[in-house]
Amino acid sequence: MDTYYEHPEYRPFFPNALNAAHSIEILDFDGLALLIQMTDEAVNSPHRPDRDNLLHWLWDTGVGYLEKNDPGERQRMVITEADLENGKLITSYEDLLKEFEGSGY
Repeated sequence: MDTYYEHPEYRPFFPNALNAAHSIEILDFDGLALLIQMTDEAVNSPHRPDRDNLLHWLWDTGVGYLEKNDPGERQRMVITEADLENGKLITSYEDLLKEFEGSGY
């Protein structure tokens, strides 16, 4: 079966309680596949991707991770300012993965 990801194209970033300021959820047939988050510092950094394309950049980054790694369980990825340089991600996917914190996810 092909993998299906729900694209949040018209869903804005939203604040959440997971110590990251901006996030999107990438869903597959089984529900949440990846929660990808950016801190305020990363979103406001001069090293971030273009703000107008940030949602699509997060989407592409998340789907790229899922397609390359095919994780068996839901994942949480947090991007900080230190993970960005000239609009590109410079930290490996594995170093971006964090534990879910009693958040209901």
